[in-house]
Amino acid sequence: MEAEMGHVPIPIDMTAEQYIETKILHYRYIRYWVIAGVVVLLCAIAAWTYIEKAKTDTVNAQNVNRIEGHITNEINRAVDLLKNPSGEQVLCELERQSDITKKMAFMAYEDGNKAYQNNFFSLAIEHFQKALDLMKIPSFYFALGNSYYVTSNYGAAMVNYNAALSLYEKDFDCKRSERRKFEANTLGNIGLIYSAKGDLDNALKYLQNSKALFVYIGASDQIKIVKRAIDKIQSKTDG
Repeated sequence: MEAEMGHVPIPIDMTAEQYIETKILHYRYIRYWVIAGVVVLLCAIAAWTYIEKAKTDTVNAQNVNRIEGHITNEINRAVDLLKNPSGEQVLCELERQSDITKKMAFMAYEDGNKAYQNNFFSLAIEHFQKALDLMKIPSFYFALGNSYYVTSNYGAAMVNYNAALSLYEKDFDCKRSERRKFEANTLGNIGLIYSAKGDLDNALKYLQNSKALFVYIGASDQIKIVKRAIDKIQSKTDG
């Protein structure tokens, strides 16, 4: 049985004071559990925010690296390290080939170079490969290597750069300074690939050979670019 205290039923074995104390204690428990729940929720939100921020920071860092790499490639292309040979140079190398083959290869190269200049590198690779299928000359290998280089496919770039180097040794009845320039570009780009892979010894060797050739032909812009790359690598090895 229960006694009545106003409109609040009180157990018969409790006094009004005991009942009130019990209710206060009950409400305190509820308040503590609510506070604990809020604290846990806030901790969970803070942890989620931290994780999401870390993810965002990682993505932003990756984007910055990609942007910096893209800017570096754009700078290198502007100063000839990754600039493809001119049509005149290609025609010179094709001089000894039959007219039909020469025309088809040159058209494929020109299409590839337009795609390359407009940053459509996959399309450029297709056209340069088509040109190479028709005729093996160093400019085609060099251009294909450049396209692989700017897409960070360093293995394929290295294969094509080395193929270009082996053909530079041959006499193509072209201006010696032009052949030397693209040979130096090729050596420099191979050096940059070794640097990207962490092989600093080979990177320095190729970059120094590249610089020597640029000095020989008096290519001042390229000398500055290669020298900066060499200084950066040497600062790593010295550190």
